[in-house]
Amino acid sequence: MTIIFIETLHGVNYHRLLVPFLRMKDKGQINLHVVSDPFELLDFNLEHVDNFVVSRTLYAKIEGVKLFRTRLKEAGVKLIVDLDDYWEVRKSNPIYSKWQGQDGFGNAIKRTIRAADEIWTPSTILAKQIKLYLNPTATIRIVPNGINPDEDQWSTDKITGKNLWFGYTGASSHMEDIQELAHIDWDKYQTLAVRMRHVDYEGLLKTNLTFDPFSIWEYGTLYQRMNVSLVPLRDNKFNRMKSSLKVVEAGFTKTAVIASNVSPYKELVEHGETGILCSSKLEWEDAVASMTKKEAKRLGENLYERVREEYHIDTINEERLKGLNHALSNV
Repeated sequence: MTIIFIETLHGVNYHRLLVPFLRMKDKGQINLHVVSDPFELLDFNLEHVDNFVVSRTLYAKIEGVKLFRTRLKEAGVKLIVDLDDYWEVRKSNPIYSKWQGQDGFGNAIKRTIRAADEIWTPSTILAKQIKLYLNPTATIRIVPNGINPDEDQWSTDKITGKNLWFGYTGASSHMEDIQELAHIDWDKYQTLAVRMRHVDYEGLLKTNLTFDPFSIWEYGTLYQRMNVSLVPLRDNKFNRMKSSLKVVEAGFTKTAVIASNVSPYKELVEHGETGILCSSKLEWEDAVASMTKKEAKRLGENLYERVREEYHIDTINEERLKGLNHALSNV
């Protein structure tokens, strides 16, 4: 049996735990149990448990992690930690204060990573950081974010009408990144974004349409309302260790992307064929000004062909299954 820990449902747990594990369960590939408190696991008969998977952290102080790790080792249960972002956030992030101090989120992540038998991450750069600074002995597996196209929210249908629509789907931590677009005169264009606390994306983009945040089950429908997804990202240590999820989402919905020419996007986007990559303010301005509905359609369809197999949830789950089965081979 595999057990996953999902304390709350949010974007990370949705993409990295809930969707892929439910998919494997539905296909009969794993036996699955979900807990909302990691220490619920200690009440189980661990004889029937092979793997325990957590996203980022056990949310426990150092004594709790040691106790937990000892119990798992005694029972032969492998601890797998899924980490999608760098463990040190930037000061511009609205949740920065929660990550600081001995009992902050950042240290909780590091304690959990050090206790892990195996670590899954979408970033090769982040994998190197983990190996170098936190856990040189763990098995580290590159597991990209994938999409389940069977979900209605990833429909390729567009409801944009005759206008060319630019959209932004970033969460509340990206105000620093979207400043890369602040020099563009957005009054000239049709734009949309989601209304976020602490940030003013709609003000910067002069949005014609602004939506309240969608649930994790429907937020992908935002792509149906846009022809072009704007994916700005400043080149810094934290961002270089992010996943390419925003480009993958756009690809599965046949939405064109204009993205910053930085990791992780430059490894996936072929400039001029599957999207537009920008390295300067002038290139961003030119890319937006020159975009047409015809060109957006071409780029979106090309991007769809690029991602539809490699980033399909079943393809990505093959790597997860290798990790889950690794415990059985070592018994």
